[in-house]
Amino acid sequence: MTKERILKYLFNELSENEARDFEKWVFESKENMQTFSDYKNGWSLAMAELEEDERSHLKNNYREVIRRIKCNQARGARRISGYLRYAAAILLFAGVTALFVYQLTKTSQSEKFAMELTRIEPGTKKAMLLLENGRYIPLDSTSDGIITTDHNRQVAELEKGQIVYHRSSGHTDKRVEEIKFNSLIIPRGGEYKLILPDGTNVWLNSETELKFPVDFSSKSREVFLVRGEAYFEVARDENKPFLVTVNDSLKVKVLGTHFNISAYEDETQTKTTLLEGSVEVALASGHKSRLKPGEQYRVANNGMRELLSVNVYEVIAWKNGNFFFDNEDLESIMKKLSRWYNIPVKFKDEKLKQIQFFGIIKRYEKINSILDMLKLTKMVEFRIDGGVIEVWPAKV
Repeated sequence: MTKERILKYLFNELSENEARDFEKWVFESKENMQTFSDYKNGWSLAMAELEEDERSHLKNNYREVIRRIKCNQARGARRISGYLRYAAAILLFAGVTALFVYQLTKTSQSEKFAMELTRIEPGTKKAMLLLENGRYIPLDSTSDGIITTDHNRQVAELEKGQIVYHRSSGHTDKRVEEIKFNSLIIPRGGEYKLILPDGTNVWLNSETELKFPVDFSSKSREVFLVRGEAYFEVARDENKPFLVTVNDSLKVKVLGTHFNISAYEDETQTKTTLLEGSVEVALASGHKSRLKPGEQYRVANNGMRELLSVNVYEVIAWKNGNFFFDNEDLESIMKKLSRWYNIPVKFKDEKLKQIQFFGIIKRYEKINSILDMLKLTKMVEFRIDGGVIEVWPAKV
């Protein structure tokens, strides 16, 4: 992959297909990720120092951009003036797979703060299954067994971190009327996988609730995302469309495809992202929009809507065991960390919420490793008070 192609990607000059091929290349190997990291970091610093007209003039002079990038790489990451400057000076790879791009310098912390952080664990596979009869069944990564109905019909099986529902055979229209619903509730600090009776795979993120039938009717397949985030790989059935109703505000209709829906209560937008196939998003107002792979449909709480192209690897990073922040603001980052590590977050300066970061971080790392990495920008520091992580401006 040439330097010029990397820069074309960073300047958003590649076509949709070229950008998708480039993103696949980045994730093919550790070496590719490190190469992209080096250029992304230097590019972010170089662009942050320029005015808009200067950036436009520089776009076609790749030799000069490369010179500036190498200059920034040589002198290392430094503080970028102003809260609204990008703090995107680090691409972070961490975790069990040892995808470190940098040899990180350990920052000094008080012994008390360090000890408190070590007690904060990343999320695990856990959920609560709510049956039709009101019974709750706690689930975790070791749960095994069979779930039956009150008529002793086996409907589901627990298999170490996932729950598999079985398709019934030969049911009549009368049985269809008797279909019962279960709900899978994922707490903060949890995740779980569900296989529906038609074979559809669903990954559920922290603080998510999905309501679904223990068996689908003969005419449709409909589930209800009450809140949270879920990634669907829908089993194709030409005669029976798959429907996801989200908060009674929108409905996603598909036959067979891969897509992600994020509908958290503390977010200002509901986002539907398509990875493969085709989906139709219909709003309660009657407005409909059909998505192509790589597109995301956003609906704000005030009714505003937009359709845009996105990096799908960033959107589903959570499902693959990562955090992926692509110039994402700190407020959004801390919300994700708060859900996954199940700890409240408080900003001591509202301006800090607007700082942006670029990074890829393993979700199963201890939180102190992630906070240490964020602190390397010299823009923020963190404290713990009464079980709450506080975000403070870094001391000059």
